[in-house]
Formats: sequence, C-alpha cells, structure tokens
Amino acid sequence: GLQEFVAKSLDMYRSELSLVLYPTFVYMYLDLIKIGQEQAARAFFDKHKHSFESYHELAITLRSEKYVIVMARDSFQCLVRHLQDSQSKLVLNLINQFFYMDLNDDLPRDQQRISTTAGSQLGEAPSV
Repeated sequence: GLQEFVAKSLDMYRSELSLVLYPTFVYMYLDLIKIGQEQAARAFFDKHKHSFESYHELAITLRSEKYVIVMARDSFQCLVRHLQDSQSKLVLNLINQFFYMDLNDDLPRDQQRISTTAGSQLGEAPSV
C-alpha cells in the first residue's frame, strides 16, 4: 500500500511523501463512516492507528479545511506515478478533493527541514 511505497521510496523523497500518509488515513476512515461501513472503518482504524497516535487534534480540522502539504514537484510526481501505476483511484481522489499541494521547484526537503517549518500551515505536521 501507500505506507509501503513511502517506506521504500528514495531517501530524498521519503520525508515529503510521508506527509500524505496521515491525512489519507483520516479521509479514508471518515469516508467509510460516511457510507455506513462502520465495521470496516473500525477494522481500518485499528489496523493503522498505531502509526498516527500523535495527530489527534489535527483530525478535527481536516474535514473543514484543505490539508496543505508543501512538497517538491519531483516528490509529487513520484507519488502520482505510484498511485497511477497501482491504480489507487481512491487516494488520488482524496488528494484532489481534500489536499492543497503547494508544489515548488526546490529539492525535496529532508525530515529536519520539514520539522523546522512544521505548523506554519494547516497540514505540515511532523511525520511519524
């Protein structure tokens, strides 16, 4: 899945790509609840919750505002290629609907640079 892709991605992309994991988890969970799949939502939540325990407060605002992710254009293109190749239409739709991808032409940021600027926008929470 997406977590495995991020974990196996090149070091130069991994930190930025990991920013997509938490909001994707939240939106997938909330969408399951919305369509009445409470048992599937609970199973999904239980399977993945250990990865995102430090993000509770952020979950409250995700449905009311777009989740901002600042990312190098190269990292974003890597993500989109993976999602298209793996036919992950659900994740692509979530990104299009709920994320604001603030793309730049800089080199991909490492975890230290992401942590330094974390919290300057909705989103940008330090990755787990």
